[in-house]
Amino acid sequence: MQDERDEHLSRPDWLPPVGHFLCRADRIGDGEAEIFEFRRDWQRYEIFVLRHGEAFVAYHNDCPHTGGPLDWMGRFLTRDKTLIRCAGHGAKFRIENGLCIKGPCAGTSLAAVSIAVVAGDIVLADA
Repeated sequence: MQDERDEHLSRPDWLPPVGHFLCRADRIGDGEAEIFEFRRDWQRYEIFVLRHGEAFVAYHNDCPHTGGPLDWMGRFLTRDKTLIRCAGHGAKFRIENGLCIKGPCAGTSLAAVSIAVVAGDIVLADA
């Protein structure tokens, strides 16, 4: 049986293989994000990669409360760029770990996607 942390980081079968190229790291500005769409059968899935200073994080683009996308027209952060904000209902999540700290899903977390920066490229990594 997996613990909660392992489940939070589990790798869904619709993600491309480890090493799959997403984009060049310099394509994403500080406080900005890029959305990547994947399809499996008739289903569509999205992840987003967010740059915060020199660090990059990636999450499924799904609010744990509503199941809908977090962004509004590609924007994920609060105005002061310190938290991820759900555009649907205003829940707020820590950038570094996806933990919801305000809103109806407080205490839950965004589903993380493992990424790595390799020679300036952002690629999918092992969970």
